This record gives sequence, C-alpha cells and structure tokens, in this order.
Amino acid sequence: KSLPLLSNVHTFAFMLNLDFFQPFDHTPYSLGAIYLAIQNLPRVERFKPEDILLLGLIPGPKEPANLNFILEPLVAELKAFWNNGVEISTDCGKILARAVLLCVACDTPAARK
Repeated sequence: KSLPLLSNVHTFAFMLNLDFFQPFDHTPYSLGAIYLAIQNLPRVERFKPEDILLLGLIPGPKEPANLNFILEPLVAELKAFWNNGVEISTDCGKILARAVLLCVACDTPAARK
C-alpha cells in the first residue's frame, strides 16, 4: 500500500508562480517574477514576503517569448529533490527532505510563454 504524497513531514510542497506586471505607471517597462510558495504553511502564511522563494526576475518589455530555457534548471532541481532528496542536518540528527511541485499558477499571457 502506498502512502499519501505528503504523509512524510519532511516532504515540502511548492506552488510555482509566474507573474508579469508593470512596476511603474505610464511606462512600457514590465517585469516578470518567478517564485515558489510553500504549500505546507498555513494559508495565511504562504504568500508573506518572508515565506516566498524568489527564483528569478525577467525584465521587459521585450521578455523572451518562450520561458523553457529559464524553467528547465528549476525542473531538473525539483526532480532531483524528489527522486534523491536532500540530506539536512538538524539538532536531532540527519533527515532526508523531499520536495514536490503541486501546481503552477499564472495568468494567461504568462501561460502562453
């Protein structure tokens, strides 16, 4: 019998967010943010600045049409984090932590990239 995906307390669940916005009014410049939110945290904590993992910024207005080259290293790291885990030393000894990408959130223009 297999266990539920997040049954281990050392499994971290992430939500990948991709958000493009204009940081200034009346300007053509835009900015894209790629960040992870930790889904193991209570809902009210997940999107606090101190709990967000900023992975990258994409300057505009001429951002790339395809973001695969930016996301491929992240996918490789997440696969290794799930398949092999990461050994972490704690006061109680060593633990094997794993991570899983639960979902991706973005607006329609970001999804097309």
